[in-house]
Amino acid sequence: MQDRRPEVGAPALDAALSSAGHTLAVLLQAKKRVFAHTVGGAALGALVAFLIPNQYTSSAAFIVQGTPSFSLPAALQGAALSLGFERGSDYSPKFYADLLTSRPILRSAVLHQYQDANGDSSRTMYYEQIEGFDREPAAPALDAAIRHPANRVSASAD
Repeated sequence: MQDRRPEVGAPALDAALSSAGHTLAVLLQAKKRVFAHTVGGAALGALVAFLIPNQYTSSAAFIVQGTPSFSLPAALQGAALSLGFERGSDYSPKFYADLLTSRPILRSAVLHQYQDANGDSSRTMYYEQIEGFDREPAAPALDAAIRHPANRVSASAD
Protein backbone atom coordinates (compact mmCIF):
# COMPACT_ATOMS: atom_id res chain seq x y z
CA MET A 1 0.00 0.00 0.00
CA GLN A 2 1.41 3.31 -1.02
CA ASP A 3 1.28 6.47 1.06
CA ARG A 4 -0.64 9.00 -1.05
CA ARG A 5 -0.10 12.05 1.14
CA PRO A 6 1.33 14.98 -0.78
CA GLU A 7 4.84 15.78 0.26
CA VAL A 8 5.83 19.29 1.13
CA GLY A 9 8.94 19.70 -0.88
CA ALA A 10 11.87 21.85 0.02
CA PRO A 11 11.21 24.24 -2.90
CA ALA A 12 7.67 25.05 -1.58
CA LEU A 13 8.96 25.63 1.95
CA ASP A 14 11.83 27.78 0.66
CA ALA A 15 9.37 29.86 -1.40
CA ALA A 16 7.09 30.44 1.62
CA LEU A 17 10.02 31.44 3.85
CA SER A 18 11.44 33.64 1.12
CA SER A 19 8.08 35.42 0.72
CA ALA A 20 7.76 35.96 4.49
CA GLY A 21 11.34 37.18 4.67
CA HIS A 22 10.80 39.56 1.78
CA THR A 23 7.67 41.00 3.45
CA LEU A 24 9.56 41.46 6.72
CA ALA A 25 12.42 43.17 4.91
CA VAL A 26 10.02 45.61 3.20
CA LEU A 27 8.37 46.41 6.53
CA LEU A 28 11.73 47.00 8.20
CA GLN A 29 12.80 49.37 5.42
CA ALA A 30 9.61 51.40 5.83
CA LYS A 31 9.73 51.64 9.64
CA LYS A 32 8.52 55.22 9.75
CA ARG A 33 5.49 54.53 7.55
CA VAL A 34 4.56 51.40 9.50
CA PHE A 35 4.86 53.31 12.79
CA ALA A 36 2.84 56.25 11.41
CA HIS A 37 0.06 53.95 10.15
CA THR A 38 -0.05 52.10 13.46
CA VAL A 39 -0.26 55.29 15.52
CA GLY A 40 -2.76 56.83 13.10
CA GLY A 41 -5.00 53.75 13.26
CA ALA A 42 -4.86 53.72 17.06
CA ALA A 43 -5.71 57.44 17.20
CA LEU A 44 -8.59 56.99 14.77
CA GLY A 45 -9.90 54.04 16.81
CA ALA A 46 -9.71 56.05 20.05
CA LEU A 47 -11.51 58.99 18.41
CA VAL A 48 -14.33 56.75 17.18
CA ALA A 49 -14.61 55.14 20.63
CA PHE A 50 -15.05 58.55 22.26
CA LEU A 51 -17.55 59.79 19.67
CA ILE A 52 -19.90 56.80 19.82
CA PRO A 53 -22.41 57.29 22.66
CA ASN A 54 -22.55 54.77 25.48
CA GLN A 55 -25.12 52.07 24.98
CA TYR A 56 -26.28 49.67 27.65
CA THR A 57 -28.42 46.62 27.05
CA SER A 58 -30.13 44.68 29.78
CA SER A 59 -32.60 41.86 29.67
CA ALA A 60 -34.65 40.07 32.27
CA ALA A 61 -37.14 37.25 32.32
CA PHE A 62 -39.55 35.99 34.90
CA ILE A 63 -42.29 33.43 35.17
CA VAL A 64 -45.58 34.57 36.62
CA GLN A 65 -46.86 32.37 39.43
CA GLY A 66 -50.59 31.82 39.14
CA THR A 67 -52.87 31.56 42.14
CA PRO A 68 -53.67 28.07 43.37
CA SER A 69 -56.58 26.62 41.47
CA PHE A 70 -59.81 25.37 42.96
CA SER A 71 -59.59 21.86 44.30
CA LEU A 72 -62.13 20.78 41.68
CA PRO A 73 -61.70 18.61 38.62
CA ALA A 74 -60.73 20.46 35.46
CA ALA A 75 -64.20 20.22 33.91
CA LEU A 76 -65.81 21.76 37.00
CA GLN A 77 -63.15 24.50 37.12
CA GLY A 78 -64.05 25.50 33.57
CA ALA A 79 -67.75 25.58 34.45
CA ALA A 80 -67.05 27.66 37.59
CA LEU A 81 -65.00 30.15 35.60
CA SER A 82 -67.70 30.45 32.95
CA LEU A 83 -70.22 31.25 35.67
CA GLY A 84 -68.09 34.12 36.92
CA PHE A 85 -66.23 32.54 39.81
CA GLU A 86 -62.81 34.16 39.37
CA ARG A 87 -59.55 32.46 40.24
CA GLY A 88 -58.21 35.58 41.92
CA SER A 89 -55.73 38.05 40.47
CA ASP A 90 -54.36 35.86 37.69
CA TYR A 91 -52.97 38.19 35.00
CA SER A 92 -51.68 37.23 31.60
CA PRO A 93 -47.97 37.63 30.72
CA LYS A 94 -48.95 40.44 28.32
CA PHE A 95 -50.29 42.37 31.32
CA TYR A 96 -46.83 42.34 32.91
CA ALA A 97 -45.15 43.32 29.63
CA ASP A 98 -47.54 46.25 29.26
CA LEU A 99 -47.06 47.16 32.92
CA LEU A 100 -43.30 47.50 32.45
CA THR A 101 -43.71 50.09 29.71
CA SER A 102 -46.59 51.95 31.36
CA ARG A 103 -46.31 55.63 32.24
CA PRO A 104 -46.52 55.14 36.06
CA ILE A 105 -43.63 52.64 36.04
CA LEU A 106 -41.51 54.85 33.75
CA ARG A 107 -42.34 57.89 35.90
CA SER A 108 -41.21 55.98 38.98
CA ALA A 109 -37.93 55.09 37.25
CA VAL A 110 -37.38 58.72 36.21
CA LEU A 111 -38.09 60.06 39.71
CA HIS A 112 -35.80 57.49 41.38
CA GLN A 113 -32.41 58.69 42.64
CA TYR A 114 -29.36 56.97 41.16
CA GLN A 115 -25.73 56.90 42.29
CA ASP A 116 -23.44 58.80 39.95
CA ALA A 117 -19.80 57.94 40.52
CA ASN A 118 -17.30 60.60 39.45
CA GLY A 119 -13.74 59.50 40.15
CA ASP A 120 -13.42 59.07 43.92
CA SER A 121 -16.70 60.76 44.84
CA SER A 122 -20.28 59.61 44.45
CA ARG A 123 -23.50 61.60 44.48
CA THR A 124 -27.17 60.86 43.96
CA MET A 125 -28.90 62.26 40.90
CA TYR A 126 -32.31 61.96 39.27
CA TYR A 127 -32.69 60.58 35.75
CA GLU A 128 -33.60 64.09 34.54
CA GLN A 129 -30.26 65.41 35.76
CA ILE A 130 -28.26 62.50 34.36
CA GLU A 131 -29.79 62.86 30.89
CA GLY A 132 -29.80 66.69 30.94
CA PHE A 133 -33.57 67.26 31.01
CA ASP A 134 -33.31 69.45 34.13
CA ARG A 135 -32.43 72.48 31.96
CA GLU A 136 -36.08 72.75 30.85
CA PRO A 137 -39.04 73.90 33.00
CA ALA A 138 -40.21 71.24 35.47
CA ALA A 139 -43.37 69.86 33.77
CA PRO A 140 -41.94 69.63 30.20
CA ALA A 141 -38.70 68.23 31.59
CA LEU A 142 -40.53 65.44 33.42
CA ASP A 143 -42.58 64.63 30.32
CA ALA A 144 -39.48 64.57 28.10
CA ALA A 145 -37.61 62.47 30.67
CA ILE A 146 -40.45 59.91 30.73
CA ARG A 147 -40.60 59.73 26.92
CA HIS A 148 -36.81 59.19 26.75
CA PRO A 149 -36.76 55.68 28.33
CA ALA A 150 -40.18 54.87 26.84
CA ASN A 151 -38.54 55.03 23.41
CA ARG A 152 -35.71 52.76 24.56
CA VAL A 153 -37.51 50.13 26.66
CA SER A 154 -39.35 47.22 25.14
CA ALA A 155 -41.14 44.29 26.71
CA SER A 156 -42.85 41.28 25.21
CA ALA A 157 -44.71 38.26 26.45
CA ASP A 158 -43.60 34.81 25.41
